[in-house]
Amino acid sequence: MGIWSASVRIDIAVTNDELTEVELKSDRDTLDMQPLEADLYGRVFDKLELVVGAKHLEKALKLLPAWWSVTVVTQHGSELALQV
Repeated sequence: MGIWSASVRIDIAVTNDELTEVELKSDRDTLDMQPLEADLYGRVFDKLELVVGAKHLEKALKLLPAWWSVTVVTQHGSELALQV
């Protein structure tokens, strides 16, 4: 789903009592667009969450406003672990 004339695309949008966006960034992705996405998503959504691979955690925490939720995904053998 694109917003702002499709200049950025949303990975997951959830509507309930509020509008939530979940952005997914695997270790194979880059965070190059994250500052622009954070700005534009923040104009539209009530809640924002970034789900990242461990590779991006430190950089993501520096790039995002404090009101974003960040969840890191790590792999242990065949299992995935999520930590907010």
